[in-house]
Amino acid sequence: MKTRAEKQAALELVLMAFIWGYGFVAIVSALDSFTALGIAAYRFWLSFLLVLPFVVFSRRLRKEMNLKNFTLACIPGIFLGLSLFLQTAGLQYTTATKSGFITTLYILWVPMLEQLWLGRKLSRLHYVYVFLGLIGTAMICKFHGGEWNQGDLLTLACSFTLTVQIVSLAKYADQIQSPFVLNGFQSLWAALICSVFLIASRSTGFKGWATIPVAHFVYLAVFSSFIAFTIQVRAQKVLSAGVASMIFLLESPAASFFAYLFLGETLDLTQWIGAQLILAAAILVVKQPSS
Repeated sequence: MKTRAEKQAALELVLMAFIWGYGFVAIVSALDSFTALGIAAYRFWLSFLLVLPFVVFSRRLRKEMNLKNFTLACIPGIFLGLSLFLQTAGLQYTTATKSGFITTLYILWVPMLEQLWLGRKLSRLHYVYVFLGLIGTAMICKFHGGEWNQGDLLTLACSFTLTVQIVSLAKYADQIQSPFVLNGFQSLWAALICSVFLIASRSTGFKGWATIPVAHFVYLAVFSSFIAFTIQVRAQKVLSAGVASMIFLLESPAASFFAYLFLGETLDLTQWIGAQLILAAAILVVKQPSS
């Protein structure tokens, strides 16, 4: 990675991974006041609404709140919403450990789809780093395989939909003028698709008011959705989808770090080694020369 813009984008994605990492702690708390599907729908509605005040006071942003950007955000937004729905549905039948590992399989699919859809071929060395990252994720999640059930298949589908979301942003990167506005529309599309599933479930998605869980829900909406996904859109304007997806893996050790600080969870030696492997894989990908 040579250019200053690429290095800055990589650092922004590291920050995003840590924001998402704390998101796991926030979700554990928010589930006391919301259902999983309620969190998925409402966080994106709030993320979209947060864009509007900025648009009111910025002539440039008002110009970019147009049909073109609304359309550009359609595919990444719908597939982002589908990803959270599939992951939520899968967690009803499988363990969080298996879900965490199966979801990260997108680092396998992203380079493949990037080559098929965008015509970008990554180096063979990149796949070595992918393998290293997968091993590290399996170790930190303590994934042991076993029989696959309905939840595992739903989560596998989630890894595919996340792949489309990541690569579609790379596809439209050159056409995106404002990552801020694009993410606003992406949040709107995700909110709409999640709301369809929420309505179909005949649930409000809300269990009851409690200060700390609601505060953590706000964190998910403001930081994990509004800020983090804006960072993703911005970073993918200069980084390939394959490189970005590898940096996303840092979310796993970040989640473990925050779980240790706030939930009292600890890592054993195997998990610490897994975290180091993920970190090594991300650093090696970032240090690769620009293609």
